[in-house]
Amino acid sequence: MKKTTKMFYSIVYILMSLSLFAFMTNAATSKTVGTVSKIKAVQTDDSITLSWTKAKNASGYRIYELISDKWVAMVTTKSSACILTDLSPGSEHTYAVKAYGKQNGKTVWSKYYKTFETATAPSKIKKLTVKTTSNSAALSWTKASGASAYRVFRYDQTSRSWKKIVTTTKTSYTVKSLTSGKSYIFAVRPYFKSGSTVLWASTYIKITVKTVANPVAKTLAIESSGYNSNTDCIILDVSSDGWSSDFVSGKSTATVVVDSQKLSAPLKIPSSKNAEGRYEIQIDLSKLGISSGSTVTYVIPEGVIKTKDGLQYNTAYSGSCDVS
Repeated sequence: MKKTTKMFYSIVYILMSLSLFAFMTNAATSKTVGTVSKIKAVQTDDSITLSWTKAKNASGYRIYELISDKWVAMVTTKSSACILTDLSPGSEHTYAVKAYGKQNGKTVWSKYYKTFETATAPSKIKKLTVKTTSNSAALSWTKASGASAYRVFRYDQTSRSWKKIVTTTKTSYTVKSLTSGKSYIFAVRPYFKSGSTVLWASTYIKITVKTVANPVAKTLAIESSGYNSNTDCIILDVSSDGWSSDFVSGKSTATVVVDSQKLSAPLKIPSSKNAEGRYEIQIDLSKLGISSGSTVTYVIPEGVIKTKDGLQYNTAYSGSCDVS
């Protein structure tokens, strides 16, 4: 019995010694896992790529996101970078990265974790349209998801660079004080502002426009023909020199003055030229009772003579002739 007891205590002693040796060995070989530092982010409108410096004695990393005041594990990776996808444009996110190591078959976590606040960029604009006048360009564009505001640019041909025009929260803007008949290039780019950080859309949308050309001042070569009578009409030959298209045909009224009497006479403007390449504008005198040998002064109202490409004679034309 004494032998058995002695043997039992000897075995217990050996086991305790081995356990103490193993504990001391593990303690001697256990290494502290360091904390992640220097987190960086690259953002698109639907993803965020995080990267960081490797932590000391780390075998891998776990990424958490703060959602509704709770840390939720998102990704576990052995790399020092990860990409988080399927995010909403213009959305803010808070992440934490915690390192871990594998030691003696167990997972050892770093004592601290590193947090990082970031956001996604807004989506790009899908469509940009413009309406021009002689001195303005009215730009309008589709709304970009997640955008805080939009910046409008104009390309400067001299410096070959984009110049800021305005920043607006609206989806339209009219650029004024432009030059008639000149080409311009405009661009619009949305951005999302998170705190002091501004995140731009991946690209801008641009459009080339040309302002409407003002009608060029024209001097019409108008002269009366030599066969006027009290029963006919005054036929005015109008030269087409300098005009880029035919006249718009139509009827109007001319003012005629005979012996200090002011009368109204029907006016007809043809669309096509005659054989001599002129337009015969007719002032009908047939119903006015004008005597042969009278001198008739006539006035064609402004804006009546105009071409099919939008140009018009903007001042009234006056002249006189003797009817026979």
